[in-house]
Amino acid sequence: MKKTIQCAIAGLGRIGSTLEQDRLREKPASHAGAIANHPDCILVSGCDPVKRQREEFSRTWPGARLYTQSKEMLRNETPDIYHIASWTDTHPQLLEEAIDCGIPVIICEKPLANTEQSLTGVLAKAENKTSRIIINHERRFSQDYRAARQIAAGKKFGNLHTISARLYMGKTRPAGEVLLHDGTHMLDIIRFLS
Repeated sequence: MKKTIQCAIAGLGRIGSTLEQDRLREKPASHAGAIANHPDCILVSGCDPVKRQREEFSRTWPGARLYTQSKEMLRNETPDIYHIASWTDTHPQLLEEAIDCGIPVIICEKPLANTEQSLTGVLAKAENKTSRIIINHERRFSQDYRAARQIAAGKKFGNLHTISARLYMGKTRPAGEVLLHDGTHMLDIIRFLS
């Protein structure tokens, strides 16, 4: 059967592609890996301003066309799903470009933006268009989390009364940044398990 869902990725770094080479990670471990793993999807293109990222992506996913800029890619490609796996500060611009192009589904890495203000115009525009924006929280699909949820739902050890979680802030990263990037996973998993 021919693959019919065309996918493009903006941001070809770790979560976009290179985590697929990490032997210790459950697969698929990246947006490109998830696309390649899906029987109906085809990875048609990727963009990144960093030459090294494009070269590595090309070696791993040789059939995908490469671009340095997202606007150029969206002028030449018509993906059904657009994956935004770039730095957070680029998300508002990339979301707006994808919405303007009428991309049906946009999967964006969390967080959507560094500030609420940077999203105001983008979200208003999204309400008037047909694009659906999905925020990626992929950890709930990993085998260990699904197994934990099954144990909790099956009440193997009785009813779930409490969930305790810790978030390591580190020495150099501001707490707000850690909460936006890593803390959202923790909150999503708490919701997933309860």
